[in-house]
Amino acid sequence: TISFDLKLYLGLNMLKIAFVTSIYIFCFGYISSFVPSIKLQFSNLKSTVPRHPIVLSSQNDPSSDQERNLRLQVAELGSTLKGTNVYFVGMMGTGKSSVARGMADRLGPYTFIDTDAVIEQLLKAPISEAFEEVGEAEFRRIESQVLNELHSYVKLIVATGGGIVEDKKNWSKLHSGLVVWLDMPMEELSQRLMSDEKEMWKRPLLKNSDPKVKLEEIFEKRKEMYEQADVCVKIGLNDSVDEVVLSTTLKLKEFIEANPPKWQEWKEDAKVAGIQWLQ
Repeated sequence: TISFDLKLYLGLNMLKIAFVTSIYIFCFGYISSFVPSIKLQFSNLKSTVPRHPIVLSSQNDPSSDQERNLRLQVAELGSTLKGTNVYFVGMMGTGKSSVARGMADRLGPYTFIDTDAVIEQLLKAPISEAFEEVGEAEFRRIESQVLNELHSYVKLIVATGGGIVEDKKNWSKLHSGLVVWLDMPMEELSQRLMSDEKEMWKRPLLKNSDPKVKLEEIFEKRKEMYEQADVCVKIGLNDSVDEVVLSTTLKLKEFIEANPPKWQEWKEDAKVAGIQWLQ
């Protein structure tokens, strides 16, 4: 795992791109034989409804103590992130899109992006159809291209597809920010997906197979890759979005505190030496 100070450097110095929510994301280059170049608008992506939301709770009641505490914790996280992107990884159905959106909505200047939603706009087809039409290898290539473009921006909370971790080249992009793994026990995950047949059949990798067996197979293949995330958030079947957002926020704050950027050390050294630190 790359240390946080290097991630901050990559995010805020190497990627010197002025970011506002009204700008466009440009996905350049040859992405597929039928999508030569694409232009996407943030406002369209932000309105995309997550495909598998988990239980909502206090988010609908801004006046509740739970919501006020959550917003306070997220605001404190925002002050330490300083524009660094956060990428959510994990198995299908773990609620990455819902949690990422819940965090971004409370972070103010941050924008929520779902890589699957981007791909659907690029290919003008639902993920399940696009996956079948272009094949897994081409789909993963498109997915990598989307990540390559997204990581050039700052102040993003990104929900990624479950298989994005399989390409080692993607990790250099993911680790330009902070990576969060949402980890749910396979028994509970299979229960969640199998309880909604329509939703389950939107998952191309679960078609024409025993879903429970296939999920276990996919997880064992990816587990070592998911473990490369900066923080792991254990979640349960009945956890609400707010609860997972709070757990994620606290875990990220702990990680940043334990891995402070180098400039903080230099500032303390300057203070001890009686040197004025200018920012």
